[in-house]
Amino acid sequence: MQVITWNFGDNDGVAIYLFEDEKEIIRTEEKTTINDANGNPELIISDVNINNSNVIQNAIEPEDYYGYKYTYINDTFTPVPGWVDPRLDTEE
Repeated sequence: MQVITWNFGDNDGVAIYLFEDEKEIIRTEEKTTINDANGNPELIISDVNINNSNVIQNAIEPEDYYGYKYTYINDTFTPVPGWVDPRLDTEE
């Protein structure tokens, strides 16, 4: 797996995206493009670029991965303290 993490401020090391190895990740100063195995663009991420993110290869996905739930530092996923699952209904 390939993990994209932020590399600045309070979010430093937070894992924001996780992609299969066959996906091509192209970061520029303006954006990040995720291509399929044939080089066709599948996703363009406008707020993630070469200046504010890292791409790490060979990550081992946790069973319950969700964007922003973990940091990925020194080849280890670590839960973010206080993370709240946005899929949960918080209305009473």
